[in-house]
Amino acid sequence: MENYTSLSDLQTKTNHDAILSLQGHHQAVDNLAPYSGWMYFKKVGAREYLFHAIDRRNNGKSMGARSPETEAKLAQWLSAKAEAEAAFERATQALEQQKRFCKAARLGRLHKTAAKLLRLLDKAGVSDRFIVLGTHALYAYEAMAGVHFSADLTATMDFDILWDSRLKMTFATDDESVGGLMGMLKKVDKTFTRNTERTFQAINADGFAVEILRPNEPREPALIAPGDQIAPIHLAGMEFLLGAGILAETVIAEDGYPLLMRVPDPAAYVLHKLWVSERPDRRKDKAGRDVKQAMALASLIRERIPFYGFEVDRIQGFAPELLEYLDRVLTQPATNS
Repeated sequence: MENYTSLSDLQTKTNHDAILSLQGHHQAVDNLAPYSGWMYFKKVGAREYLFHAIDRRNNGKSMGARSPETEAKLAQWLSAKAEAEAAFERATQALEQQKRFCKAARLGRLHKTAAKLLRLLDKAGVSDRFIVLGTHALYAYEAMAGVHFSADLTATMDFDILWDSRLKMTFATDDESVGGLMGMLKKVDKTFTRNTERTFQAINADGFAVEILRPNEPREPALIAPGDQIAPIHLAGMEFLLGAGILAETVIAEDGYPLLMRVPDPAAYVLHKLWVSERPDRRKDKAGRDVKQAMALASLIRERIPFYGFEVDRIQGFAPELLEYLDRVLTQPATNS
């Protein structure tokens, strides 16, 4: 059985267009960001001041007393905001259109629940704090190579993400009683609840589980945010993946929308999978799948994305524990089988 199949010419073109649409949308979001809130003249006593409000509680700052200069500043700001909003609307429509093309071309791969969570993290401005691990990361690697892995390699109902606890962040949710990542998950699907026995895991009514991992940073807080219900767990070797480098790749979700997903260096992923498979606490069934996924990706790297290969000068900064498995990878026949 083949480990992967190449995308058709139509799929390749549609995927390329989706990447451009996503880039255009991100640019439109960035261009609109400086024009958040409202700007208007606010009366204070007998005078008027140009005021930039940044939220509905009227927090903001004064831009100066009313004058020809501040009147011109307001006019320019309103004009630039209208232009940025129009560009954002066009980019949003283009992304919506591309979504339909991606669905028609059967490019959707990433589980819809995982995709919704990643989009919320991006909207909240904290997506750079999370790295996708496990089986779902394979969708990023196949996207790099222009292929689709076989279903037996990618089938899963677990979504593993690594919280980079070295980076600070703040979550905000509508319900202050449910904060942090649990609050995000409730927005994705209100049926998500914390697993009381495995407090690093949340699971929804469909049986889709999200597991939050962390590197070994004992000086950091145990929770992602105060009041969070999920306590990320440290598993051995997480720091190996962080140290090897992180990449961002565009993947297509089941609903057809493209999105960016951050994953470990693919060569590090291969070596880490092999390292994990030989740990004494690893279940035999999972260890076998670890090896199969690692070898399938190693073959794909050599055949389709050799610039992420296993050359010593490229991976010499990897953890010694990972480099111990290099010979095993290098002696594998480079074949899609």
